[in-house]
Amino acid sequence: MENNLIQKRITDTDIICPLLTQGSVYELIYGTLYHSICENDEVIYNLVVTLCLNQKVKPLQRIYSKKCLTVLNEIINKIDILNKQYDDVRVVIPFIGYDSSLVDTRLHFEFVGDILKDFIENDFSEITLTDLDCKGILGHEFYPIPSMDDFFEKFENEMYSTLVDLFHYDDTRCIRDERVRRGLLSIAEASPDFEKDLYKEELILDDNPIGKIDEKEDLDEIINLSARISAKKQIGVLYYMLYKQVDMELLVKVANFITNKPYNKEQLANNTAYKYVHNPSIFNEKFEIIEYIKSQLERYDIEVPKELK
Repeated sequence: MENNLIQKRITDTDIICPLLTQGSVYELIYGTLYHSICENDEVIYNLVVTLCLNQKVKPLQRIYSKKCLTVLNEIINKIDILNKQYDDVRVVIPFIGYDSSLVDTRLHFEFVGDILKDFIENDFSEITLTDLDCKGILGHEFYPIPSMDDFFEKFENEMYSTLVDLFHYDDTRCIRDERVRRGLLSIAEASPDFEKDLYKEELILDDNPIGKIDEKEDLDEIINLSARISAKKQIGVLYYMLYKQVDMELLVKVANFITNKPYNKEQLANNTAYKYVHNPSIFNEKFEIIEYIKSQLERYDIEVPKELK
């Protein structure tokens, strides 16, 4: 008997619909994900308290909290449907730096919902902020939460050099087109590639079938297959293992082989392995990727380069 082990990578618009771009409900939903990166529940608690206290009287606090609970329940319902359809789902929201499992994402929203329910049950009596240096923990202002357009504008500016070098465009069209798609910019500002949805294709990635696994196979092999989900992780490890030992063309070919992608010398501009190998700074953009590469290099007794330390 065989099972299909499938990983899916989704983004915020797959679970948050209709889209929120600003306002107090937006601040709760996206602020929860934005602040969850620090893995401190007190920070999330303080966010919920702050947003409730912004509603000056109890009737408004009740209305606001119930509205948020409705949105949270809709999101959790969408999450539950996806969890039944796929073995492993990751939520990737590049403009706020969020990359986590769907299971953990559900837990974040469930936690916030429980706080709101407790506030309602106790009629918002004596809700206060915890004594916590949120800015020190987060590395940025705790509140207010930037609007979605502010997040995107900052992200676009920060990613300009990387995107131009990596994808060989003369602009940040994959991000700008997504701003258009979300109604943050006018359609007149869309690029000629608008219909391609480069944002998902190049920054999120589509479904990634790991492969068919016979249930009699050794568990270690299943774990190894699961670990090879991310092409960026695979190629990152390969790059730092071999870049001083082989020429770049051979390294690109090997990278395509291990990720099961075709190699065409005439179409390298569209080849993911080629883009990664010739722009290794992309391996340093996320803590999760860096830590994975380092762990594998150490596992095989290979020196970790200074740029990853």
